[in-house]
Amino acid sequence: MPLPVPNLDDRTFDQLAAEARALIPQYFPDWTDHNPSDPGITLLEAFAHLFEAALYQLNRVPDRTLENFALLAGAPPKEPEETIEALLRTAITGLKASKHRALTPDELEQAVIVSPSLNVKRAKVVVETRNRPNVSPAETVVTLVIVPSNADLTPEAGQKMREEVFTHLRPRCLVTTRLRISLVEATEISLSIVVVRSARFPVARESLKAQIEACVKTFLNDGKDGKGWEFGRSVFRSELYQIIEAVPGVEYIRELCLKGSSRFGVGDLADPIRLAEQLKGTDPVSAYLWGQLLPEQQEALRLANATRPVAADLQKALVEALNQLLNTSNLYNSMVFTKPKFQDTNKPEPEELKKYTDGLLGYNRRLLEDAFPKELTRIPDDVDASRGELPLPSSFSVVALKRGGLDVKVVDV
Repeated sequence: MPLPVPNLDDRTFDQLAAEARALIPQYFPDWTDHNPSDPGITLLEAFAHLFEAALYQLNRVPDRTLENFALLAGAPPKEPEETIEALLRTAITGLKASKHRALTPDELEQAVIVSPSLNVKRAKVVVETRNRPNVSPAETVVTLVIVPSNADLTPEAGQKMREEVFTHLRPRCLVTTRLRISLVEATEISLSIVVVRSARFPVARESLKAQIEACVKTFLNDGKDGKGWEFGRSVFRSELYQIIEAVPGVEYIRELCLKGSSRFGVGDLADPIRLAEQLKGTDPVSAYLWGQLLPEQQEALRLANATRPVAADLQKALVEALNQLLNTSNLYNSMVFTKPKFQDTNKPEPEELKKYTDGLLGYNRRLLEDAFPKELTRIPDDVDASRGELPLPSSFSVVALKRGGLDVKVVDV
């Protein structure tokens, strides 16, 4: 006895019309008249009727039509003894193995990783919904974050790589996909470690130091699963303790100092809405800082949705703008950064910059923290004493060890 053919979709006209009517407030909030006499409701019900008729036909698709669908999907012509179920399985398997489409996040990521000409080591898809005032529905953007095989790319090479990846993916995506390519954000950290050498199982000092450096670098480069540091994952002090104390010859860790970058992340925004208003203000500091931003960053802040709850597009625009200000070589201006608002009122000499994390980058951050004390979270001067976790600034970020940023000392009990 053959198995009964399932009903592929059993929704009725009333269910379809009710489902469509329930979506009106979400996508068209200004449409408030839902009575049957409304012309829009009339069209909605007409389409519900047509959809119900299509469902009726869908449940009665003949084998000849299914065979044509399989041929359109790339399956070979049906053999006389082959069943229609086997042909459809062949078509579906071919679709899943196809390298000429990228519809799902996994397909987008694999499409660039398996292409040797692109030199992409890893990739991650991030789907963002951007809400803008007086615009409905919200804009959905698919961002593909890529990790190049070559970590030392120049800005020009990075831009060329993004263009090549976009050109590779565009014909493989749906026409309606809003696709953007972004290089991974490497958050540089530095580590200062003092370990006590075991007296019971002595290991040569230099050999032990080399083993600790190797295991720390491997952990930060490859992550816990060996496939690379997970995007957006924090660095935990407890995990560093675990991998270092597992090295043969280590008795215990006397000191572990974990320092992150001075760059801003979403977690540093204490009051994003007020900060956006302040940056667009007319006071001397705000006007000066606004002039340091790129035109596209100014436009992004103007268009960002500054309403509560805080929208992701506003947070992203603010983080990009703040980090742009950090990169300004001469952010300090004696005409606008004046007492008593600023703790550091004089432009520091090169030797004085050493007391700031990341040098001038850290100094610029301290200026911004002093300029907006209620809107930005201030990094404490002694941040490393109690930090059990070093969060990354965004879901696009991975960890990178700062050049010369690993200092290991081996001492005896």
